[in-house]
Amino acid sequence: KLISRITAPTKGEIRIRGRMGEAEAALADGSFFRIHKGILVNLAYLEGADAHSVRVGEERLALSRLRRPAFLRALAEYLGDCTGVRA
Repeated sequence: KLISRITAPTKGEIRIRGRMGEAEAALADGSFFRIHKGILVNLAYLEGADAHSVRVGEERLALSRLRRPAFLRALAEYLGDCTGVRA
């Protein structure tokens, strides 16, 4: 199996055995989203976004052009859940 690397703002770098799709499925609780083929982000730590990237802490991470529409829907839903307002 592959070893995936996850960078967590509060825990540093974490290495897990398995494929990115397996990690994505395990974290499919609504607060994580796959923004690029090798990047999962926890929406709770998202500090900003533009058309091409998202910012988590001091890091800018590439946002896939093909995943952008689904990301924006997931973010709106996540923010609605956090505020009690439905998007």
